[in-house]
Amino acid sequence: MTTVDATLDDAFTTILAKAQQQFEQVLFGATLNFIWPGGGQSLVLSNLDPLSLEIPYDCRIVYATLRAGDANAMPVSVSATISLQLSTFSTFGAYTPVNVSGANPTLTSQSSNNCSLTGWHVSLAEAESMTARVTAFTGTATWLWLAIKLRPTFALTDSSNYVNFGQQQNYTTAGGQAYTFRVP
Repeated sequence: MTTVDATLDDAFTTILAKAQQQFEQVLFGATLNFIWPGGGQSLVLSNLDPLSLEIPYDCRIVYATLRAGDANAMPVSVSATISLQLSTFSTFGAYTPVNVSGANPTLTSQSSNNCSLTGWHVSLAEAESMTARVTAFTGTATWLWLAIKLRPTFALTDSSNYVNFGQQQNYTTAGGQAYTFRVP
């Protein structure tokens, strides 16, 4: 017959073993979402303002997708071209094209497109601004969405942000195994 203490000790030992396992650090990406809404009405090129977003950290563009749809979130075939430009805080207004020698994100009588990154400036620096402008649009879509997926180019390598203040709690299992927990 297993006692409650023995069951808890086994559970604790399992949890502790999992907590002590080495793990590979996972770096999560981000997505820059440029969305031009039409408020339920078809988009009109002259009403589409440029959109600017700040790059959150040093990263690389891994893919870009352009989509168009209607008020019911259904795909709508359109023709659209987006101009992407980069600038820094100190040079805001002076832009460098993202697609140095490659094609702009484009829809040609379609509702979605995985954009080719060939010829693009894909390495981005933290705090740069990316500005997206719709330079051409024909169709009846009520929204246009450009999603640019980013992947970090850095890794956290130290644990200097973790401090042990010396507080601790001791635990001893029924089997006599002693554990010490340090509370940050």
